[in-house]
Amino acid sequence: AKACFLVMNASKKNFYALNDVHSTHINIGSGKEISIRDLTYLIKELIKFDGDLKFDTTKYDGVFRKKLISNKIKKLGWKPETNLKEGLMLSIEDFKNRYYEKNKKM
Repeated sequence: AKACFLVMNASKKNFYALNDVHSTHINIGSGKEISIRDLTYLIKELIKFDGDLKFDTTKYDGVFRKKLISNKIKKLGWKPETNLKEGLMLSIEDFKNRYYEKNKKM
């Protein structure tokens, strides 16, 4: 299965300025796709996990392709500024700073 991922760091003010009053979510994406397998290995690399990954190939794959359509936000002049690898690293560091380090002491 393919998925399109993007990590967006937008202030609430900017988010609400780009949205209709009735909208709470809009799709955003870079237009680039990555397979779940490739994404899994990328995350494994970034978190320095040295274990084995196992995929159950007997299970249904689900949707073969699911690409986000970002036309609405792109018409407003938005474009992605953070690539997937950078966005994942920001998310991983945020998780470690907020949860992992705090709970490690317990």
